[in-house]
Amino acid sequence: MIYSYVDESCQNAHKYMAIGGIVVNVNQVINIKNKLAGVKNTHNLNSELKWSKVSKAKLPAYKEYIDIFFNNTNHMSFHGLLVDTQKIDNKRFNGGDHEVGFQKMLFQLLFKFGKVHRDSLPIHCYLHQRSSTQPLKKLQDILNNSFKKKYESDQEPYEKINYIPLVASDILQLNDILLGALAAQKNGHHLKPKASPAKKELGSYILHKSDVSDLISDTPYDKIDFSIWNFQLKHG
Repeated sequence: MIYSYVDESCQNAHKYMAIGGIVVNVNQVINIKNKLAGVKNTHNLNSELKWSKVSKAKLPAYKEYIDIFFNNTNHMSFHGLLVDTQKIDNKRFNGGDHEVGFQKMLFQLLFKFGKVHRDSLPIHCYLHQRSSTQPLKKLQDILNNSFKKKYESDQEPYEKINYIPLVASDILQLNDILLGALAAQKNGHHLKPKASPAKKELGSYILHKSDVSDLISDTPYDKIDFSIWNFQLKHG
């Protein structure tokens, strides 16, 4: 069994939106949580860590957080999906409902989890708490039906999809940092004159650790520990 922790970044007022998640083997979840909590205790941090809060003073703690991910990629992986929001035509394809379009992108990411980690299913998905007009049960049913159809299986691997607040999960906070780095790079935030030096340094640190050429290009399909997927919308 695997758990996934999922969030989105730059959904509004940015050209590119990023949706991403960390997938963890269930027997390692407590171990990873304890390691992340240990970083906070060492640095006397009582609040959540997230990309928007990266600062020079807290940079060592953020790097140690990142180290825990990259030192445990035999038990966990990160998958990011990038999409050009200017190419999303909600009026034409989603009944004018922004949330329908977002759920379709979320489906793509969660379905990828099932494909890439098929040998480790079932999966529980924990999404960052947000307001939505779309029920999660509907998304869960679509995922399970699509999986059964694709693999000609009776298995319904998406056993649970729930919302959780960011503050309640250190793994979700770790995902926020990784995802924030992708979104910032894709939108060129690091190139702006007033870009945060601390965020630029952390983004470079993540790039170095990830063993990819950059944080905005598609990674090879067989790179499972840290993957990036630029989703191409098909408007027929």
